[in-house]
Amino acid sequence: MNYNFNLLNKCYLINNYINKYILSCFPNKEYVLKNETDSCMYSNIKYIFEYQIYYNKVDILNDILVNVSLLNYYVYICFNKGIIKNKRYVSVSNYGLIKYEKNI
Repeated sequence: MNYNFNLLNKCYLINNYINKYILSCFPNKEYVLKNETDSCMYSNIKYIFEYQIYYNKVDILNDILVNVSLLNYYVYICFNKGIIKNKRYVSVSNYGLIKYEKNI
């Protein structure tokens, strides 16, 4: 999918990667984290479309920033719990998410 909005394209790539390589390997006992991650990914796309429509863009940008931070945190928790390996964690961060520092 190719849109004229770079943020939407990046979000689409991140969502595809997370769906394919991270959400598919979740254990059944971590269904809450999986559902929250999935919900957060699609909320980002919703907010990006809202950004293109609404006049008050600052509020929408704040919502996008919060959701990207949450998604980053969820992926970090997956890494900490051993659901994903270091290679997948680094790959997601290379797609555009901010890597957490090692001391967190």
